[in-house]
Amino acid sequence: MTSNADQPIKQRAAQLCHENQANIDHFVDNFDAESFERAIKLISEARRVTITDLASSPLTANAKASIFVPHHSSFTSNSIISYLAAAECIINAVPASSSKQTEQALIARQELIKRLNIEERLSKIWCLPYGMTA
Repeated sequence: MTSNADQPIKQRAAQLCHENQANIDHFVDNFDAESFERAIKLISEARRVTITDLASSPLTANAKASIFVPHHSSFTSNSIISYLAAAECIINAVPASSSKQTEQALIARQELIKRLNIEERLSKIWCLPYGMTA
């Protein structure tokens, strides 16, 4: 059997991408909308959130809701791409679940950015030639 390290770099990259896509496909194929909605309601009120890979994880024993995300990989580390995809789903679902609160939070955030003058200060930094500081 050939190890991953013996494969050409492009072939290894392609394999990793295919494995990541398979994990995301598995996440989508097994998506439980009822559990996800329950989790989103809890997450929107939570201070801390844990996402796990298996129902047999010890983290699920005391959980009110669980979101399962596969991470299988033939490489050294487990895949994080499917976790990022699940996190992005959560990040977008939580504000959508309470649009009035979200709107108020966004207005407050925008006012804070304006008061701190962040955008103007960042635009000056990003537009400086390489090696120059503001």
